Amino acid sequence: KMEKCDVIIPVYKSPEWVKLCVYALFKNTPDDVLGNVYLINDCNDDLTINLLNNLKEKYSKVIVMQNEENLGFIKTTNRGLKESTSEYALLLNTDCIISNNTIPKLIKNMKIAKNIGLICPISNNAANLSLPMFKGFTYMQMNNLLEKKFGGKIFDACTIVGNCLMITRECLNKVGYLDEVYGMGYAEETDYQFKAMQKGFKAKVAIDTYVFHKAEV
Repeated sequence: KMEKCDVIIPVYKSPEWVKLCVYALFKNTPDDVLGNVYLINDCNDDLTINLLNNLKEKYSKVIVMQNEENLGFIKTTNRGLKESTSEYALLLNTDCIISNNTIPKLIKNMKIAKNIGLICPISNNAANLSLPMFKGFTYMQMNNLLEKKFGGKIFDACTIVGNCLMITRECLNKVGYLDEVYGMGYAEETDYQFKAMQKGFKAKVAIDTYVFHKAEV
């Protein structure tokens, strides 16, 4: 049985990015690996709500969840995590565009060593894991280049970055969810990483995988 990955995307405004994010997710992920895609609507305007409903009609794996009030990034993410049931969960920001086979590559890299609980790719805009796009390169070409040079290479992540972050079910079961004290979100993934490490999980970065992150949308 193929292991699947659910995707959790908290949505607050920026409908044009949501559309791109979801399109890239389905286009670049093999169907047998993709579990449910949770779009959690954190009290948006009608335009965004209509878009989410359209995406739900277009893609059968999309599940739209509504927050009754604006809960902020962390609580919204946790709502999705609590619904998710697959072996892996990917936290994805709406302004993050994944590349070809991002999800299968991250799953494969998870299996390189024992007890990897968290893994994230390289991005053009991901704090300490940033690699700017080379002149004249698209993010897809960056991904192809890194894949060719560094296929299956992972490193310890000094701190993982949450814009595109995969967590194993085992890690979620033992560590729990993100700490909601971080409210709108910043550093919550680092906090989670240290809690996971205390429980014996490793956090890695996959340098053969590159995604695009607009940041601060």
